[in-house]
Amino acid sequence: MAFRAALPLSDRAAHAVQVMLAVDTRGTASFRVSARSEEQSGAEAGWTLHATGKLRLEPAGEAECRTPVAIDALQDRCVDVVSGDAHYAALAARGMHYGPAFQGVQRVWRRDGEALGRVHALRAADGEGALHALDPALLDACLQVVVAALPRSGGREAVENALVPVRIEGLRRSSQAWTDEVWSHAVLRPGERAAPGEIEADIQIVNAEGRLLLDVRGLHVRASNAKAARASDALHGWFLQIGWHPQALSRLAGAPSPGTWILLADRGGLAERLQQLLELRRQRCVLLRADDVSGAAGSSAGAVAPTSAEGWRQLLGALPRAGAPCRGIVCLWPLDETSTAEVTPASLHEAALRGSERLVALVQGLALVDLSVTPRLWVVTGDVEAAEEQGAAASPASPASPASLAEAPLWGLIRAMAYEHPELRPGCIDIPGKGAVEHAEALVEEFLADGPESQVKLRGDARHVARLVRNADVAPRDEEVLPSAWAATGSEGGLRLDVRVPGLLDTLSLRPAPRPQPGPGQVEIRVHAAGLNFLDVLSAMGVRPDDPGGPVALGLECAGTVSAVGEGVALHVGDAVIAVARSSFGTHVLAHAPLVVPKPEGLSFEEAASLPIAFMTAQYALAHLGHLARGERVLIHAGAGGVGLAAIQIAQRLGAEVFATAGSPEKQEHLRALGVPHVLHSRSLQFAGEIVARTGGRGVDLVLNSLTGPAIAAGLEVLAPYGRFVEIGKRDIYEDTPVGLGPFRKNLSYFAVDLARMLDEKPEACGRLLREVTDLAARGDLRPLPYRAFPITAAADAFRHMAQARHIGKVVLALEGAEAAVASASAPRVRADGCYLLTGGLGGLGLATARWLVAQGARHLVLVGRGDPSEAARAEIVALEAVGAQVKTARVDVASAGPLAALLADVRATMPPLRGVFHAAGVLDDGLMLQQTRARFDAVMRPKVLGAWNLHAATADCPLDLFVLYSSAAALLGSPGQASYCAGNAFLHALARYRRAAGRPAHCIAWGPWAEVGLAAAEDRRGARLAVRGLGSLTQEQGVEALGRVLRQDAAEMAVTPFNVRHWREFYPVTARSPLFDDADDLAADLAADRAEEGRIPQGTEAARQVRDELGALAPAARRARIEAHVREHLSRVTRLPPARIHSDTPLMSLGLDSLMSLELRNRLEAGLQLTLPATLMFGHTSLGSLASHLATRMGLGLEESAPEEVPARATEASRSTAEMDQLSADEMAALLAAKLSALTQAAK
Repeated sequence: MAFRAALPLSDRAAHAVQVMLAVDTRGTASFRVSARSEEQSGAEAGWTLHATGKLRLEPAGEAECRTPVAIDALQDRCVDVVSGDAHYAALAARGMHYGPAFQGVQRVWRRDGEALGRVHALRAADGEGALHALDPALLDACLQVVVAALPRSGGREAVENALVPVRIEGLRRSSQAWTDEVWSHAVLRPGERAAPGEIEADIQIVNAEGRLLLDVRGLHVRASNAKAARASDALHGWFLQIGWHPQALSRLAGAPSPGTWILLADRGGLAERLQQLLELRRQRCVLLRADDVSGAAGSSAGAVAPTSAEGWRQLLGALPRAGAPCRGIVCLWPLDETSTAEVTPASLHEAALRGSERLVALVQGLALVDLSVTPRLWVVTGDVEAAEEQGAAASPASPASPASLAEAPLWGLIRAMAYEHPELRPGCIDIPGKGAVEHAEALVEEFLADGPESQVKLRGDARHVARLVRNADVAPRDEEVLPSAWAATGSEGGLRLDVRVPGLLDTLSLRPAPRPQPGPGQVEIRVHAAGLNFLDVLSAMGVRPDDPGGPVALGLECAGTVSAVGEGVALHVGDAVIAVARSSFGTHVLAHAPLVVPKPEGLSFEEAASLPIAFMTAQYALAHLGHLARGERVLIHAGAGGVGLAAIQIAQRLGAEVFATAGSPEKQEHLRALGVPHVLHSRSLQFAGEIVARTGGRGVDLVLNSLTGPAIAAGLEVLAPYGRFVEIGKRDIYEDTPVGLGPFRKNLSYFAVDLARMLDEKPEACGRLLREVTDLAARGDLRPLPYRAFPITAAADAFRHMAQARHIGKVVLALEGAEAAVASASAPRVRADGCYLLTGGLGGLGLATARWLVAQGARHLVLVGRGDPSEAARAEIVALEAVGAQVKTARVDVASAGPLAALLADVRATMPPLRGVFHAAGVLDDGLMLQQTRARFDAVMRPKVLGAWNLHAATADCPLDLFVLYSSAAALLGSPGQASYCAGNAFLHALARYRRAAGRPAHCIAWGPWAEVGLAAAEDRRGARLAVRGLGSLTQEQGVEALGRVLRQDAAEMAVTPFNVRHWREFYPVTARSPLFDDADDLAADLAADRAEEGRIPQGTEAARQVRDELGALAPAARRARIEAHVREHLSRVTRLPPARIHSDTPLMSLGLDSLMSLELRNRLEAGLQLTLPATLMFGHTSLGSLASHLATRMGLGLEESAPEEVPARATEASRSTAEMDQLSADEMAALLAAKLSALTQAAK
């Protein structure tokens, strides 16, 4: 049995699992287990193969004949006894975290190389385990015993690595009945391993009498790559980005429930079109405009929307409460900003501020209304997100209108709102600014489907959703190719593409490689271009089915010029050639002379590199083995791939009638354009029936197959008498997939082609084949294949592009200029003859950046701040000047264009040319959205929006190498209480994308908190709070190290933070249903082992159900104490106070419960009790007892005793000691005042 790929499970999307069983006449069978997510269903969805194996029915009693295992003797031999808790703690230290249902190991007796475990079945409450002949959790626990057998001395195993199963050589089950308690005996196999990093073991599972239940022979487990990568890099996993993943357009199954939709209408007509479509679906619409305009497109100008929270309260309160409740509010106002003709700094800032102010007023109004159904809030923007997918190889987009930048803060605002107001389930959808109406149908489907996605990008028929992903492992500097390291090899050195951790494409990188002199019959080639083949992708992923072992050699074909020759070679230095050679993904490669031929005239090196493997394979398969003749019919699978297109050319040249399959409409259309008369679909078996119908039942004469599984049998069935089946795939051959012989009664022939193996075993024959196809190409009988070229510095993008089957023809890696590109990417981007301007330069983060710049060689700095340098800053400046740096300080507010222009004029006159700008200025003013005002938003957004735009505009004529914007991780993750900060930083990200699209340098770094400097460090408790939630801090050393790595990357945006997704989701339960974090779960598991787990409170639905069930079962007299204990536990976690200090009548504000903590408590109680609670919950309940009574009422549970009488506000104030009041922070005092004012307001009503 082989485990091919893990099957990650999600609470939101079910998986369809396909089990295929093929039985032969010898009493054996093979099986394949495949799956696909229901989110990916459709014509384009493919099945992922997860496991394969064989079954054999053996005579009864064969396993029972064995001598029983002596359990006592094993315990005497394995003297190191480990408890079950210690066993699972050791597994957790490896990053192997098991839930309660899988913690079946009770005790382990071990020694190096051997372990015995007592394992107990943990039956599920719903009896699910009874559905299985062999309980999966029990079997898994038995296999876990292998880890306990690993040696603890001698350093043979890396004990910090997680282990994953790879394959099992044999598994035999006896007829003995399984009991709830079994024994698992694991013995490691000594000697050489089958593959590096693998561990092999044999396991016997027996009952209490020692009789065999299951015999597992040759269990192969492998250390996980992620842990290995983390062990080699202290910053591993800290570099994150928002990636846009393709997903099918939303579709609502069935008719929607009646509802009312409030459309905050744009001026371009999209609102009217949405209204038409929604009303066709039996929905009611209310159109509201931002102002009274008569020029709005469409038939109805609509009413004017409220501008205040009170206005929204009145409007929403007037909506019908039954029949058609308000199900959604769609804000289209941002689209009007895209059409703004002229953009000035003032208009840009005003537009950004206006959009946020409107949205905040709406949310504040919603909080004042008790609606029977809470509407979902959608914001639609135009051209905020980049149109093309991320990746270094992606072509740059044309910059959108700068006016669209004003919409970007709304994305940050929505991300913060998701935490503060999860009842609204807020979401953003980005569409093109031009042609917005064309996306109306897709928008309506998105709204009505009401799916889990909250960040969506629509472009035509394409839909992309946001995912937080770990970036290409941004390697430490000593892992990169440095100019000095490369130059040290002198003329003897070259570069070669290598995968540092097989399975992680992001670890593909160029590394120094020696250039040995060619021996007799050898040729050294300076590679200009190299063809990428799927075998290279499998090798880099570590899943090549014919794994040859040893170092991974990437590349098999190339084109370039001869740089050296060995004895007996007729070629000359400088000759342009094509070659087939291993390890050709590098600047130089050694090739055997028979496999090197002159490059045909007229072909570029990229075109030439696309020829060898594809055309050699196709020519050998069709002409040499298949003997395809004129008038015959040929079926070519995967016709749009490299071999497929080469085979089509050869078949057409031979005069054959071509049938070809392809997977996507685009690829099928490409084949039709080539004159292929019969184009079929490759992702189902319908091609077989179509071929039979189109050929009158005769079939085809030759099948060139690269499909797997049932497609092989279907291909054999469509062969005509005396047909030839030529297999060029490897998977089924190396998995020994059975093939029925029935079709061969038609005198069929079966051929297998493995060109990679032929190169080693029959090089002369391969040389003749290479010359044959290049001669045909030189005569014009064969045309170069279509290709997409990637620079080799973007190799990871090229490998992904092929792995996702997005290419037509070939993928080529271009080596031209690789040395210069590597040197440029690796060399410091800081110059001694340039000047660097730092805003916020007198603060801790700015000074840390200044020190790093000087360490990199900068000698001219301008440190800008809104005030004069502090004493600490002056000392730092003196230290910088002591090492030779010229440091100029300036008191300038960069949000003011005039003073900034004057400063830059002075810099131009007195200092070297400006080469870099670092914008680190910022203001933090935390507060819930219900407390926000225009003035507070303006103060936070000015340095971000106006300051960044002024720097962008004022440096347009400067020869900048660096334009670096310091953002916050909150802009990407969202953060409660920081709506204005999230909004301002989201603008920085959009500006970086805008500059990149215009061809100007830009990096936007979304920093996590820095431990000693920066805004997070300014308040003592903020960093500690974030750490508890899963957002760790960076030291200054780590921060500047990460800065250097990011600036050597091409990505415009990067988040840098030690982020633990699992802890974040535990602290913010609302994020558990957010798909944004799904793809970062591997990072969470990787980092979780480094965090203590004590004191965590279950937040899941199951835990909430258990609490509700328990409360329902209690007598009313006992409920109050249980509810108060539940609330007290959460209060303790939020305030970090011992539960003993929290009494029923203790005023909550005396516990230091500020507004942000109140929000966190509300969110925890919502998740812990599965309730929907108002954002103002804590304003009306000032003690634990009062809050417990309210929660009981919301759950419909009676309490026999009434809540302790609330202490009047004045009495509470009078009883509080002066010392106790003095301990409250300004924020806590403000929150206390807000609560009391709210209580007075409610009383007045």
